[in-house]
Amino acid sequence: MKNTGNQNGTAYTANYSVRQTNNTLITQSNITGGAIAQGATQTTDIPAIWTPSTDGVYRLVGTVTLAGDLFAGNNSQRAELHVVTLPGELFYDDGTSDRDWSWAGGDGGMAMEFVPPIFPCEVISARAYVTTAGTFDLQILSDGGPNGSPGDVIWSSTITAPS
Repeated sequence: MKNTGNQNGTAYTANYSVRQTNNTLITQSNITGGAIAQGATQTTDIPAIWTPSTDGVYRLVGTVTLAGDLFAGNNSQRAELHVVTLPGELFYDDGTSDRDWSWAGGDGGMAMEFVPPIFPCEVISARAYVTTAGTFDLQILSDGGPNGSPGDVIWSSTITAPS
Protein backbone atom coordinates (compact mmCIF):
# COMPACT_ATOMS: atom_id res chain seq x y z
CA MET A 1 0.00 0.00 0.00
CA LYS A 2 1.16 3.55 -0.65
CA ASN A 3 -0.27 6.78 0.63
CA THR A 4 0.26 9.08 -2.35
CA GLY A 5 -1.71 11.90 -0.74
CA ASN A 6 -0.56 14.87 1.28
CA GLN A 7 -2.13 13.78 4.58
CA ASN A 8 -1.24 11.01 7.01
CA GLY A 9 -3.67 8.07 6.92
CA THR A 10 -4.86 6.63 10.22
CA ALA A 11 -5.81 3.12 9.08
CA TYR A 12 -6.43 1.06 5.95
CA THR A 13 -8.30 -2.03 4.84
CA ALA A 14 -6.97 -4.14 1.97
CA ASN A 15 -9.75 -6.17 0.34
CA TYR A 16 -8.87 -8.83 -2.19
CA SER A 17 -10.74 -11.43 -4.13
CA VAL A 18 -10.06 -14.21 -6.62
CA ARG A 19 -12.53 -14.28 -9.50
CA GLN A 20 -13.11 -16.30 -12.63
CA THR A 21 -12.75 -14.42 -15.92
CA ASN A 22 -16.56 -14.07 -16.07
CA ASN A 23 -16.31 -12.19 -12.71
CA THR A 24 -17.76 -15.05 -10.62
CA LEU A 25 -16.37 -14.73 -7.09
CA ILE A 26 -14.28 -17.69 -5.91
CA THR A 27 -13.06 -16.31 -2.58
CA GLN A 28 -12.36 -13.03 -0.84
CA SER A 29 -10.79 -11.70 2.32
CA ASN A 30 -9.39 -8.54 3.84
CA ILE A 31 -6.55 -7.28 6.00
CA THR A 32 -6.64 -4.24 8.24
CA GLY A 33 -3.59 -2.15 8.96
CA GLY A 34 -2.47 0.87 10.89
CA ALA A 35 -1.35 4.35 9.98
CA ILE A 36 0.51 5.23 6.78
CA ALA A 37 2.32 8.56 6.65
CA GLN A 38 1.99 10.73 3.55
CA GLY A 39 4.22 9.41 0.76
CA ALA A 40 5.00 6.24 2.71
CA THR A 41 4.69 2.67 1.45
CA GLN A 42 3.68 -0.32 3.55
CA THR A 43 4.00 -3.94 2.49
CA THR A 44 1.24 -6.36 3.47
CA ASP A 45 1.30 -10.08 2.77
CA ILE A 46 -1.92 -11.63 1.53
CA PRO A 47 -2.44 -14.95 3.33
CA ALA A 48 -3.00 -18.09 1.27
CA ILE A 49 -6.78 -18.39 1.09
CA TRP A 50 -7.31 -20.40 -2.08
CA THR A 51 -5.92 -23.57 -3.55
CA PRO A 52 -6.91 -23.88 -7.21
CA SER A 53 -8.48 -27.15 -8.28
CA THR A 54 -8.80 -26.40 -12.01
CA ASP A 55 -6.31 -25.09 -14.56
CA GLY A 56 -7.28 -21.80 -16.16
CA VAL A 57 -7.01 -18.05 -16.05
CA TYR A 58 -8.31 -16.27 -12.96
CA ARG A 59 -8.19 -12.69 -11.74
CA LEU A 60 -6.90 -11.25 -8.47
CA VAL A 61 -8.65 -7.98 -7.58
CA GLY A 62 -7.30 -5.85 -4.77
CA THR A 63 -8.76 -2.65 -3.36
CA VAL A 64 -7.41 -0.53 -0.52
CA THR A 65 -9.54 1.78 1.57
CA LEU A 66 -7.54 4.41 3.47
CA ALA A 67 -9.33 6.38 6.18
CA GLY A 68 -9.70 10.00 5.08
CA ASP A 69 -8.75 9.27 1.46
CA LEU A 70 -10.05 12.07 -0.76
CA PHE A 71 -9.14 10.37 -4.06
CA ALA A 72 -10.08 6.69 -4.24
CA GLY A 73 -9.52 6.47 -8.02
CA ASN A 74 -6.06 4.92 -7.59
CA ASN A 75 -6.94 2.39 -4.92
CA SER A 76 -7.38 -0.79 -6.94
CA GLN A 77 -5.20 -3.29 -8.75
CA ARG A 78 -6.01 -6.27 -10.98
CA ALA A 79 -3.70 -9.11 -11.94
CA GLU A 80 -4.12 -12.26 -14.00
CA LEU A 81 -3.54 -15.60 -12.29
CA HIS A 82 -2.58 -18.45 -14.63
CA VAL A 83 -3.06 -21.89 -13.09
CA VAL A 84 -1.24 -24.69 -14.91
CA THR A 85 -0.63 -28.31 -13.93
CA LEU A 86 3.05 -28.93 -14.63
CA PRO A 87 4.39 -29.90 -17.01
CA GLY A 88 2.25 -27.48 -18.94
CA GLU A 89 2.26 -24.68 -21.48
CA LEU A 90 2.06 -20.95 -20.83
CA PHE A 91 1.53 -18.46 -23.63
CA TYR A 92 0.69 -14.81 -24.12
CA ASP A 93 -0.60 -14.93 -27.69
CA ASP A 94 -4.35 -15.35 -28.19
CA GLY A 95 -4.11 -14.99 -31.99
CA THR A 96 -5.27 -11.38 -32.16
CA SER A 97 -3.49 -8.04 -32.35
CA ASP A 98 -4.20 -6.11 -29.14
CA ARG A 99 -1.84 -3.18 -29.46
CA ASP A 100 -0.50 -0.83 -32.08
CA TRP A 101 3.11 -0.11 -31.14
CA SER A 102 5.63 1.48 -33.42
CA TRP A 103 8.95 3.25 -33.57
CA ALA A 104 10.71 5.25 -36.26
CA GLY A 105 13.74 3.24 -37.34
CA GLY A 106 16.94 2.68 -35.46
CA ASP A 107 17.63 -0.17 -33.08
CA GLY A 108 14.48 0.33 -31.01
CA GLY A 109 12.23 -2.48 -29.95
CA MET A 110 9.63 -3.73 -27.55
CA ALA A 111 9.38 -6.69 -25.23
CA MET A 112 7.27 -8.75 -22.86
CA GLU A 113 8.69 -10.28 -19.69
CA PHE A 114 7.70 -13.79 -18.65
CA VAL A 115 8.79 -15.43 -15.41
CA PRO A 116 8.38 -19.22 -15.60
CA PRO A 117 6.88 -20.90 -12.54
CA ILE A 118 9.78 -23.37 -12.35
CA PHE A 119 13.33 -23.74 -13.63
CA PRO A 120 14.56 -25.21 -15.82
CA CYS A 121 11.88 -24.58 -18.42
CA GLU A 122 11.64 -25.16 -22.15
CA VAL A 123 10.61 -22.47 -24.62
CA ILE A 124 8.96 -24.19 -27.59
CA SER A 125 8.02 -21.20 -29.76
CA ALA A 126 8.19 -17.45 -30.14
CA ARG A 127 5.83 -15.40 -32.32
CA ALA A 128 5.25 -11.77 -33.20
CA TYR A 129 2.38 -10.11 -35.06
CA VAL A 130 3.94 -7.54 -37.40
CA THR A 131 2.00 -5.54 -39.99
CA THR A 132 4.79 -3.35 -41.38
CA ALA A 133 6.96 -4.83 -44.12
CA GLY A 134 10.57 -5.17 -43.13
CA THR A 135 13.17 -7.37 -41.49
CA PHE A 136 13.09 -7.82 -37.71
CA ASP A 137 14.98 -9.77 -35.06
CA LEU A 138 12.81 -11.85 -32.76
CA GLN A 139 14.78 -12.67 -29.61
CA ILE A 140 14.60 -14.43 -26.27
CA LEU A 141 16.82 -12.72 -23.69
CA SER A 142 17.94 -13.60 -20.18
CA ASP A 143 17.23 -11.27 -17.29
CA GLY A 144 20.96 -11.07 -16.50
CA GLY A 145 21.30 -7.33 -17.14
CA PRO A 146 21.53 -4.69 -14.39
CA ASN A 147 18.72 -5.07 -11.82
CA GLY A 148 17.13 -7.95 -13.75
CA SER A 149 16.91 -6.05 -17.02
CA PRO A 150 17.41 -7.81 -20.38
CA GLY A 151 20.78 -9.51 -20.66
CA ASP A 152 22.29 -12.13 -22.94
CA VAL A 153 20.54 -13.23 -26.13
CA ILE A 154 19.47 -16.86 -25.57
CA TRP A 155 17.86 -17.29 -28.98
CA SER A 156 17.38 -15.06 -32.02
CA SER A 157 15.82 -15.33 -35.45
CA THR A 158 15.58 -12.77 -38.24
CA ILE A 159 12.10 -12.62 -39.75
CA THR A 160 10.78 -10.83 -42.77
CA ALA A 161 7.35 -9.33 -42.19
CA PRO A 162 4.59 -9.65 -42.81
CA SER A 163 4.82 -13.33 -41.86
